[in-house]
Amino acid sequence: MSYTVMVALVHSRLDYGNGVLVGLRAYLTRRLWSVLNAVARLIYRLRTRDHISDALINLHWLQDAGS
Repeated sequence: MSYTVMVALVHSRLDYGNGVLVGLRAYLTRRLWSVLNAVARLIYRLRTRDHISDALINLHWLQDAGS
């Protein structure tokens, strides 16, 4: 599956409805983050024990701490 398809299927849906996600319960937020992490791992072909932060920053899904 290509990067474009993954972003179109997963991230765009979450981004579209982000106003609804405000105030979401913590366990549901964790579930959504696990989906984003799984997609990032697929895109960058990372294993579960590899760090995910750099992949999320490169995808602009996590704000860089230096910004």
